[in-house]
Amino acid sequence: EEQTHLHVEQELMVSSQESFVRDLFAILDRETSTKPYKIIVFFTTARLTGFMAEMFNSVSSLTGHEVLEMHSRKTQKQRERSSERFRRRGEDAVMFSSDVTARGMDYPDV
Repeated sequence: EEQTHLHVEQELMVSSQESFVRDLFAILDRETSTKPYKIIVFFTTARLTGFMAEMFNSVSSLTGHEVLEMHSRKTQKQRERSSERFRRRGEDAVMFSSDVTARGMDYPDV
């Protein structure tokens, strides 16, 4: 059964541990080169989500975009703040989210 709206573009990446970060950078680089963009990247755990967001944000001066993060290790207030920032970010935003936290999220233009 299809659970994603037909107009939502999805991409699945299967990657080795050795090339995972490099592959994700390449996809984000490609997808953020055409504006406007709003991108949500889902990870399997809250810990991985936080780690990846921290890593990507540590090089945001090189990549040109900050990554918002949403996962169960954040307080409800922090999750609401990230969600609101993603909504208000205008046309260009990237958010990393754990798959559990993602349930029930609805963002226009994504």
